[in-house]
Amino acid sequence: MGLFDTLNSGATGLGAAGLGLAVIGDNIANLNTTAFKRSRTAFADMMPSTIGTLAGPGGVGRGVRTAAMVTEFETGSLKRTGSALDVAIGGAGWFQVNDGRQDMYTRDGSFRLDTDNYVVTSQGQRVQGFIAEDGVIGPLLGDLQIDPNRVPQKETSQINLAANLVDPDPSALTTNVLQGYAGSLDGNTVSINQLSAEADHSTSLTVYDSLGRPRDAVMIFEMTGQTGTVTDWEYTVVVDGGEVDNGGTMGTDGMAFEIMSGSLEFDSGDLTVTQNAATTGWNWPGATDFAPALNLDEMTYAGGDAFSVRAVSQDGYAVGDLVRLNIDAKGRISGQYTNGQEAVLGQFALATFKAESGLRRLGGNNFGASLESGEPAVSAAGTGTRGELTGYALEGSNVVLEDEFVNMIQVQRTYQANASVISTVDETLQALVNLV
Repeated sequence: MGLFDTLNSGATGLGAAGLGLAVIGDNIANLNTTAFKRSRTAFADMMPSTIGTLAGPGGVGRGVRTAAMVTEFETGSLKRTGSALDVAIGGAGWFQVNDGRQDMYTRDGSFRLDTDNYVVTSQGQRVQGFIAEDGVIGPLLGDLQIDPNRVPQKETSQINLAANLVDPDPSALTTNVLQGYAGSLDGNTVSINQLSAEADHSTSLTVYDSLGRPRDAVMIFEMTGQTGTVTDWEYTVVVDGGEVDNGGTMGTDGMAFEIMSGSLEFDSGDLTVTQNAATTGWNWPGATDFAPALNLDEMTYAGGDAFSVRAVSQDGYAVGDLVRLNIDAKGRISGQYTNGQEAVLGQFALATFKAESGLRRLGGNNFGASLESGEPAVSAAGTGTRGELTGYALEGSNVVLEDEFVNMIQVQRTYQANASVISTVDETLQALVNLV
């Protein structure tokens, strides 16, 4: 092996060291790049030259070459943000995005909505996911789009009340308010305040008509008799007569209009019989007839100092505007509305590969599939080996600055050493020339 071969070996060393510095510089430059995956260089020796020795043929290497550029795919640290569409993957998986020409894959979950309400990356690529229809996630994969429309109103069709009735004043058995006002709860005769004050127990609740307007109702309970362990109660539900259209005639503001009534029977404190009386047709102006079902199965009659309501609910609501998005661990995007409702609007999809090391770096935090990586397997987060998602968070770069500085020092010394080899060979060649 001659001196010129040694020069070439030193030159390959300089090239390898220079490439190593370039990779380290790229890693450091992307220290704060969302979900950046650091790289490292892998080197291999070049085919040696065969020379003869007393011990037989030997080989002297011709220098170094780059064997591979290896991307390290371990997960970066989690960083909290203030945007619901900032999404971090906690484990394996890639978001699939499309620029209109090809599918690409990224761990950068800094998404936003474009003017057409598609979920897009910071570069405008559309994120792929499973589409929701009427709150149900479908199996089709496509451009993920959020429906910003209002949730329409819903009329109350079911009222549930769970309360505990207690013994009223002893005069209750001789003065039955509901029987005394029978036929008078017509929206013009008895005020709601008067009825509530004279009754044994009362509680208020809000219901919604077919136009989504909230309406106040008052439920009245009156003890009617007691025989041994059996206790009888009657109830009525009244609304403001001034808001009621009863056959084309409006009642009087503040007066009680009965919309439903019935009776309850308790044996040893447990509800045994419930009877609901039929009501005549009526409605609130502009709305359809109001006839919800009333569930009192959880009512009790037991000890206690005061009437208490354990739970009250109904299934109606007003029109709701979208005010907030949430993303759960499975990648489901849900919308929260001003009326308290929540609806599923779509779901992120995650891709996995047989060999992540075969992914091609495309720039812009994107990678592309290749023959080496295999085709993507796409499904929901948290399935198979796929990690779960975290909203209001982003994955940070996996570059460790301390490690890069150590590597940089090592590569710098390698460069200096190879430069010294070239310098030494140059001096030797000069001495050889001087001999001529």
